[in-house]
Amino acid sequence: MLPWLGVLLVSVVGGEYWWIVIIPVGAHISFSLGYGRPTRHPLTGTSGLRCRNSLLFILLMLGFVAGYQGYLYKQLNPGVGVRENIDTWAWRPDKLNNQLTPLRGKPQIQFTQNWLRLDGATAAYPIYASAFYALSVIPEDFHTREYPESSRTPDAYNRIVKGDADIIFVAQPSGGQKKRAEESGITLLYTPFAREAFVFIVNADNPVNSLTEQQVRDIFSGAITNWRTVGGNDQEIQT
Repeated sequence: MLPWLGVLLVSVVGGEYWWIVIIPVGAHISFSLGYGRPTRHPLTGTSGLRCRNSLLFILLMLGFVAGYQGYLYKQLNPGVGVRENIDTWAWRPDKLNNQLTPLRGKPQIQFTQNWLRLDGATAAYPIYASAFYALSVIPEDFHTREYPESSRTPDAYNRIVKGDADIIFVAQPSGGQKKRAEESGITLLYTPFAREAFVFIVNADNPVNSLTEQQVRDIFSGAITNWRTVGGNDQEIQT
């Protein structure tokens, strides 16, 4: 009884209710087939073989249904993955077909030595890597694997406070990051050069054409859970 309670709990929590039927039925059929092994109670005669074949067919059908239901579930609830790392080699000048963005015109300043130690957020790496290589004159025999760094926002703030970075390209600091800089006696100079924007994408068949800022907040806070609330169909919002 306890194993079936576990199956029931996992199925309900996971939203895969069809396991409640498939797993117990499949387990009982498998037990029945195993019970009829030649060393125990062989299934002989036409009726016995017919029973065995029927059980095997039902078991195969259950497996097919389970696989198909799993496929449908993944189609309706696709997982969203976010890569926090990028291939920094794609933004190196010595790489063929690199993704560096060239400057428009000749730079007004270039560094031939004592290159700036840049660091920052992963998303901003293409920007400051392009700036670094466009403004730096680097000998061919000099390896610049540490120029620039890409240690992500939290570590970038720690590195500039410790003096391990000269400029970082990151989002605005949190209260804790500002406090750590003040406690370390470091005065940070903030120069905004870009803005972030959140873009909300819905299915092409969704009749909702626009959302207010408050509606977006309510959706992601859980206050609004149905599209009908914002003028759409009577369907649950999946975020």
